[in-house]
Amino acid sequence: LTILLLLQGGYEFTKYVSHEKMIENSREEYYNTLRDSRKNWRNEDEDICPWIIYFLKTVLKQAGEALNLLDFDNFEEQLSEKQLEVWKSIRSLKSFSRKEVQELTNMPLGTINQILIKLMSLGKIVKTGNGRAVRYIVK
Repeated sequence: LTILLLLQGGYEFTKYVSHEKMIENSREEYYNTLRDSRKNWRNEDEDICPWIIYFLKTVLKQAGEALNLLDFDNFEEQLSEKQLEVWKSIRSLKSFSRKEVQELTNMPLGTINQILIKLMSLGKIVKTGNGRAVRYIVK
């Protein structure tokens, strides 16, 4: 629901950097702020500010990471180990197929598909053709 509301509010960067992962990486702080905000729930001195501050800091950090993705030098730092392996295998190619990536990396096609979708969403590659004729072009 949070992601939907952020997207509807124009926060397009949520497509590129996982909000859930940001919360997962700060799980202890998340639960502490929830607990602090619920302490006086439905009382006169109710205060949800700790959670609101946590949420806004998380969105700010998420936006910062999305901006880092736009910077080509920082782009590789944002990739997982497998994503980076695929990227390093294809970045010097003009075009390639999924099968060629599989031969270069020995990864399952399902994993390669997910990684290629990620790289397309980041604007690093473009998909051309249909069916068996699908090729990818490095930007």
